[in-house]
Amino acid sequence: MFSMTSRVVVVSITQIRIYHLGPGDILQEYTYSERKGRNCWQYGNLHTLKIILDPTSNIAALRLEDGTICVYYQGQ
Repeated sequence: MFSMTSRVVVVSITQIRIYHLGPGDILQEYTYSERKGRNCWQYGNLHTLKIILDPTSNIAALRLEDGTICVYYQGQ
């Protein structure tokens, strides 16, 4: 489902984010959230920014102490 360049960020025990290269080399976010007893995976809104990556780009993602998530990549 995801390429070798996918990166996972565990935000908390109940929230996970996967950043990967999607169709058209657009950066995408796939999220897992456990809210109000519902466990679900869904695509985030990151793809709406239409950030196009170089097809050989690596992706790095990390969560800072304040909760901010930083995603690093090589643009086109």
